[in-house]
Amino acid sequence: MASYHCSAKIGAKGGAGPHSEYISREGKYSKEKGSRYEDLEAAGAGNMPAWAEENSLHFWRAADEYERANGSTYRELVVALPRELTPDQRCELVEDFIAQEIGDRHAFQWAIHTPRAALDGGEQPHAHVMYSERICDGLERDPAQYFKRANKKNPERGGCAKASGGKMPAELKAELLATRERWAAIQNAHLERHGHTTRVTHLSLKDQGIDREPERHLGPKAIKMLSPKSISALLERRAAEGEAERTQQAVGLIDLSGDIAKAKAEQQRQQTAERARAASDKWQNHQPEQKQDGYDYEAIVARAQAEFDQAQQPKPERDPVHPAEPAKAVPVSPMPDESIEPVQARYAEANRQIESLARMAQRPPPGQLNVELVELAARDAYVQAFRMREIEALGPPPEKGGFFDLKAKAYSRERADIERRAASIEREIMGTSSKAVDFRRQAVEKAKVAYSKEYGQWRDEVLAAQNKREKIRQSPQYQSDKQRLEAHRVQQRQRAEQLDRQRQPKKHGR
Repeated sequence: MASYHCSAKIGAKGGAGPHSEYISREGKYSKEKGSRYEDLEAAGAGNMPAWAEENSLHFWRAADEYERANGSTYRELVVALPRELTPDQRCELVEDFIAQEIGDRHAFQWAIHTPRAALDGGEQPHAHVMYSERICDGLERDPAQYFKRANKKNPERGGCAKASGGKMPAELKAELLATRERWAAIQNAHLERHGHTTRVTHLSLKDQGIDREPERHLGPKAIKMLSPKSISALLERRAAEGEAERTQQAVGLIDLSGDIAKAKAEQQRQQTAERARAASDKWQNHQPEQKQDGYDYEAIVARAQAEFDQAQQPKPERDPVHPAEPAKAVPVSPMPDESIEPVQARYAEANRQIESLARMAQRPPPGQLNVELVELAARDAYVQAFRMREIEALGPPPEKGGFFDLKAKAYSRERADIERRAASIEREIMGTSSKAVDFRRQAVEKAKVAYSKEYGQWRDEVLAAQNKREKIRQSPQYQSDKQRLEAHRVQQRQRAEQLDRQRQPKKHGR
């Protein structure tokens, strides 16, 4: 049965990289390092800057290195996924939730784990969604600048702004509560889409009207200390409590249409009550020291019985002669229009992003390859590498004076011999021998491959900038703001013309 869980945490400096490896099961958390981490079902990342698109771990390690000492490197949402859904359906649910909560505003990474439950041995699918508080603004920044303090006047000179900047704790708490509610809504929507009747809620037991205390989380260590009979009793108690609560919630919605339906409903209610009492007794007999206050099963059954009996009361029949008048609809005043200032701010921000993307799309391509310079650079690099390797093999020069003068002179001779051999190698490489020609050919081929890769990256970045710019222009928000501002300008111009006419002196006829 689906259960609800949605919690949030904040990562401190130095913990982003290790946590990224943990949720993606890499590094010391890979299955090669231990069988306990063979539970990765799916993973992904998005909105990463260009220097971390190939490997999202580079982004989190840069956050650990360049984020300020007391700053948070990431935020994480951990959500429980329904067992009723298939792996593909769970992946779709997580991707929809990320699109709703994060969209294209933050760099993120996610993973789905399916460890085995400690009690019943079934899957416990859950998802980790870690994301950066830094807001993506479309500007290209290197890792050091990306995590700097934002510069509102000149964004290109500072880092990406943080979403939590300037917010009070009460506001952040309200945002978390809203996120928890949205997670319950999207999870229920996916359960309904795939034909499951189970539903979850973000409300506490008290807010749901359920009169019992929340169950204490035991944990793997505490569960290992329980006997098999105790575990069986605990599972039966949970199942009975869940069924009793579902019966309590549905008892007022039963529409009885005859004696048969009434008998079936009564029989089901009695069976549920008996299972609840049996599970309660079994649990109390096996675990008297862990009995918790608040599990009053008799009160739950009595309340369900009272609501069930109330539902059986005959309802007043409608009068066919004097039908009741339908309730008149109360006119609802329309919501006030949004002020023009937020519209202007959004439109200006969108245009700023469009201009930034236009400059990015108009960047010139990388310069053409110069074969002569490539050959010279390859020669210098090869000769320099030879010289440094031979000199390091000689070791440090000996001290001078007395007996050591002989060693110093021998060191100088060997050093001069290395320089002569380096000059000979340089002349050989730039000569016309087949070996020299092959060396220069290989150097040019390597340079061409590097240039092709650089040109491909430039082309991809230009196309991405063009697509993103067009996406902003075609977005409903941008079009709506544009029309709203145009109507506002027309209204202001008409108002100005009206004021001009009022200021003009009236002409009196003679």
